[in-house]
Amino acid sequence: MMIHNTFKALEDEYHTSLSFKEHTINSLLQILLVYIQRCVPSAPASQASQTLIAKLNEAIAHNHYALAKPTFYAKKLNTSVRLLNKATSEVADQSLGQYIRNQTLQEAKRLLSFETMTCNEVAYCLGFSDPAYFSRFFKREVGVAPKIFRNGS
Repeated sequence: MMIHNTFKALEDEYHTSLSFKEHTINSLLQILLVYIQRCVPSAPASQASQTLIAKLNEAIAHNHYALAKPTFYAKKLNTSVRLLNKATSEVADQSLGQYIRNQTLQEAKRLLSFETMTCNEVAYCLGFSDPAYFSRFFKREVGVAPKIFRNGS
């Protein structure tokens, strides 16, 4: 309704010959822009977070899903750990560290289920220098050892 009234006032002012006509039209146009801007929904708060998560996912994939510290990805993305942590909390309801671990675990599960690699090869592929540490990490997070997971899938 306000936009319609402003358009009507603009039209009326356009057809008059009163003083300061140009200034009035400029002011009405600015008011019209404010009303229009108010009608356009602002981007959801999570839009920036979703964009950041998409970039994080690309960085994790580019790093071959290797387990890395949050600071590594923050530096790669030229952002802060705090901002990345906020984004993962908003989008995935997880801390940044947990999100990175889950991405690594998801890739480990995929490799164990669909590839013919040994568990040691999977560990090295995911950046673990010690296969025993990979096995402990996997068992702690998933609840079963990688070999048992592979045999069960």
